[in-house]
Amino acid sequence: MVTTNTPLIDLEARSLDLVSSAGEAGSTKYYLHYTPADKVAAFPNGIADDTHFSELGARAMANLVAQELKGLKVPVAEKVLAERPDLTRTRPLGSAACH
Repeated sequence: MVTTNTPLIDLEARSLDLVSSAGEAGSTKYYLHYTPADKVAAFPNGIADDTHFSELGARAMANLVAQELKGLKVPVAEKVLAERPDLTRTRPLGSAACH
């Protein structure tokens, strides 16, 4: 067996903690849950998808990765910002852009 000492981010465990702590109702914001009244062009009839992330879910997952990277002894860790407002948003921007 070859050992590479590659750091691991257990995103499954971290995301499970995040979603579990939000509770069943609170975690829906992390997934594609839209009603027709939300008028999301891609989902005119609405959608209830517990597999694919919404904008807020994608940002939350990216923030988990950033948190974990910050704690690793890898060169990129020093580039991770201490505050990441674009990744900790509570309201979506409605686009994939990070401003």
